[in-house]
Amino acid sequence: LLQYLSADASLSGEMPVLRENLGCLAHFKTRVSDLLKEYFGEDAGSTADFAARLREANVPHFLHEVVRKAIIMGLDGGNKERERVSRLLCDLSIGETLTSEDILVGFTRIVAQTEDLQLDCPNATEIVSRFIVRALSDELLPPAFIANGERLRIGGPAGLRVLEASAKLQEDVRNGLSFAHLWRTAEEEARFKKEVKAAILEYFDSNDKAEISKILTELKMASDQAAEFVRKLIIFAMERTGLQCDMALDLLGYLRSNDDISDREIEMGFEQLYMQLDEIALDIPDAAVMARSFVKKAKAAGLLFDDYHPPE
Repeated sequence: LLQYLSADASLSGEMPVLRENLGCLAHFKTRVSDLLKEYFGEDAGSTADFAARLREANVPHFLHEVVRKAIIMGLDGGNKERERVSRLLCDLSIGETLTSEDILVGFTRIVAQTEDLQLDCPNATEIVSRFIVRALSDELLPPAFIANGERLRIGGPAGLRVLEASAKLQEDVRNGLSFAHLWRTAEEEARFKKEVKAAILEYFDSNDKAEISKILTELKMASDQAAEFVRKLIIFAMERTGLQCDMALDLLGYLRSNDDISDREIEMGFEQLYMQLDEIALDIPDAAVMARSFVKKAKAAGLLFDDYHPPE
């Protein structure tokens, strides 16, 4: 590009500025990648720290790269990371670190490069469409984003497939699809349920808490998935003996102390349990009695707050 422009004498006076800007962009891309790796790393920083470091870079005309690179990082991560990307973009918008134009340009560039993204992430079409719908729901993108993109044929055939998938998914959201399920494909959902069941049953045979912790870390669970794990652990224990019920509580205590599951996720798991209690009772007639016993023991073990009351 620089060689081509250099040949145009009318632009020769602009070359130093162009070289400087391209060099600045390359440096900023590297900086953004480093900041995102820190933000999503084990010692995750706060959104406020992330925003402050972006402001220190002092390159407001390149901030669309934050959007683009964050989404690309979400493609490589799990559902938990994708949800964090969406929340990060929303927080940066609310805090006015990112403008509506930054977000629009960033998403437009992502759609435009979908074909290339599919080389490393075969599910790029589906995942990018979910990022788009989430951004539309969070009012980060204008309502006409999908229609305008289709009219302009951004990204060619691959980009159109993303926009078509976004339009269909947006209709599902309007019909009640929750954000909790937005990030998961049917295949991912089925695989998660299968792996959770196998892990719990293996735990009841081996009593290996560290192995369960390792499996949950690899699954990169979102909060609703962690709650589902808690619910299934309790149900599978109720189907067996008092020994397994005690093992289930011991495991929850271990996982919480290891930061694999939070207090809120344990509470959410119990709430899921009680919401499905009538259905569970079809297979476990004493389910209501056993659930109350679990709540009592969980409170005694410090897994639930003393003032916790299950939904009726």
